[in-house]
Amino acid sequence: IEDEMEDGDGELSLDVAEKMLRWHAESIGRCVDLSSASEVPKATFGLLRVLSSAYIKTYIETALDSALAAVSAQDIRGATLPDVSSALSVVRSVEQVVSLWQHYVNTALVPLASTSVTVRREMVIFNNHNLLRVEGKCDALMHRVADNVVGFLANRLATQKKNDFVPKNDDLAFARQNTEACVACSEALEKVEHAARMHL
Repeated sequence: IEDEMEDGDGELSLDVAEKMLRWHAESIGRCVDLSSASEVPKATFGLLRVLSSAYIKTYIETALDSALAAVSAQDIRGATLPDVSSALSVVRSVEQVVSLWQHYVNTALVPLASTSVTVRREMVIFNNHNLLRVEGKCDALMHRVADNVVGFLANRLATQKKNDFVPKNDDLAFARQNTEACVACSEALEKVEHAARMHL
């Protein structure tokens, strides 16, 4: 039986993120109930590793890798600017989902390890490494989007004709219309600005 794909499949969702964190909170609650007080910090750290594997690596990083692959495959030599909105919307979703993650870790998990300074320090270091990895992938995606925009603008400007800049001695010299390259670049930059204001 083939699974049917829907438009929203593969997109990051706050509802899915909240559901994962809720399930994890339930497992932490069971762990606290069933473990001795001395075992809770170590068990909490173990469950944090399991959660980070699903939440950070499988969920967030896969979305970022997918977006980076899509942006890398865009053709910047076309007549229109490649889509930048989809990549920027992924960055916005990642920011929201990571903020939820950070709040959960700081308010629910780290306090459970307060009885063991070593485990608490390891949890904080582990969490920081995960967040740095996500941040690096976001940076790579934004860098690629910027490279695509600059590449598109360079290709559009390369179509500019030298004769467009030759001074004319008539009265209409200052009233002439913008060139095709100028219009294409202006429209592209307007699209980038609109996408950035909407998603970032």
